[in-house]
Amino acid sequence: MALGAMMFSMPTAMLTVFFISFLNGLGAGEGFALYATVGALSLFVATLVNGYSRD
Repeated sequence: MALGAMMFSMPTAMLTVFFISFLNGLGAGEGFALYATVGALSLFVATLVNGYSRD
C-alpha cells in the first residue's frame, strides 16, 4: 500500500514542480520546498483514498 502511494506521489510532485517552476521561474530552494509540499500532500491524499488510515 505504501509503495503504491509513493509510486503515485513522487512523479506527481516532480511533474507539478517542473511545470510550475518553468512557468514562474522559481529558484532551487523554492522549487525544492514546493516539491516537498506537493509530494507530502499527494502522498497523504493517496493513502487516505486507498484506505490506509483505516488499517
